Amino acid sequence: RYMCLYGGLVLFTLAQYLYTANSSPGYVADMLKAGSAMHATFINTTTISKQVCSKNGSLNYFMSRSKIEQHNPQSATPSSLLQMMDLYPPGSSSRDLTCSYCHLIQPPRTKHCHDCDKCILQFDHHCTWLGTCIGIRNHCRFW
Repeated sequence: RYMCLYGGLVLFTLAQYLYTANSSPGYVADMLKAGSAMHATFINTTTISKQVCSKNGSLNYFMSRSKIEQHNPQSATPSSLLQMMDLYPPGSSSRDLTCSYCHLIQPPRTKHCHDCDKCILQFDHHCTWLGTCIGIRNHCRFW
């Protein structure tokens, strides 16, 4: 009886390990690709608000999560893309840091992992046990 319970727990643990090891930690390049596709979809809408950046006078474009879901309810917007959009709320000043390895703009709390050779959103650490990074998309599995 206990052997079945133990076997079930071992299988569940193994399944969770494989699921977490094969999940994306939130690569910046993937989020930017999804963001550029969304930008192309909503470029002509009137729900995008423009704000002048105080540093260099360039325009920043913002679209709220509710407006995105309102305009395109059929397509599921990846939650990590929405989280990335939340990193730059309207009225916040954006920083212009570029990764010297990937040459991509880094949102706040983004770091380049030298083991994966990619930039990770809300990088925590590179886990040698899983063989992947811990970031915005798989951090919740460790609570």
